[in-house]
Amino acid sequence: LNCGRGSSDQREIVSINLTGVMHLCTAFYPLIEASAGNQAIALTIPGRGSTVIVASRGCPLKCTYCSMGATSPFRHRRRSVAAVISEIEKATDMANTGFIDFEDENLSLDRTWFLDLLEAIQKHFKGALPELRAMNGLLPSSLDAQVIAAMKAAGFRTLNLSLGTTASAQLKRFQRPDVRRTFERALDLACTHDLQAVGYIIVGAPFQKPSDSLKDLLYLAERRVLVGTSVFYPAPVCRNGVAA
Repeated sequence: LNCGRGSSDQREIVSINLTGVMHLCTAFYPLIEASAGNQAIALTIPGRGSTVIVASRGCPLKCTYCSMGATSPFRHRRRSVAAVISEIEKATDMANTGFIDFEDENLSLDRTWFLDLLEAIQKHFKGALPELRAMNGLLPSSLDAQVIAAMKAAGFRTLNLSLGTTASAQLKRFQRPDVRRTFERALDLACTHDLQAVGYIIVGAPFQKPSDSLKDLLYLAERRVLVGTSVFYPAPVCRNGVAA
């Protein structure tokens, strides 16, 4: 992929190799040493650093607001558990990491792989666990009692759950499943395991009614969950009538 960069009369051609995007096992590790000691995330354990990890990319769902779902040219793919642990080791060595945020589109989609990853993290830190988060959101239907128990054992203290909306018409426009039943199950399990929870909703999407967003807020207000409001923005190749 060649991209132009610079002024029109003095343009530099930048070549981007997509191999690392297609096959995550060949991707380079991020330059962790450039941000060693980062304390940007307020939730970081005092005196310890934080890091962001991407363990998988893509998602097979067809949500119209997303550029990384089924319409993406890239399938859902995962790094090996060993590769993720290796990057975590590097981050820990460089910055005494106490907080790890996984920014995957659908981290818990592959149940077996996710459980293997959680077990490997738990074994690696041997009781001195950092706090883990998945702040890009987790699909509630991928979380059951065993998975949430394993998440707690590996260092998760909060479940960031993707709800989207409760409005049937908007769900149809989003081409997104109604996850209320599994969302509420995840909230119950979070309570059982003494975990906090955040519920993400989308507001301000094309043709989305403000009254529907208000109903979403009231739905969350009745439950043991912190509201996470995501204001819609048109991502590249999204299909909400305002695609880039």
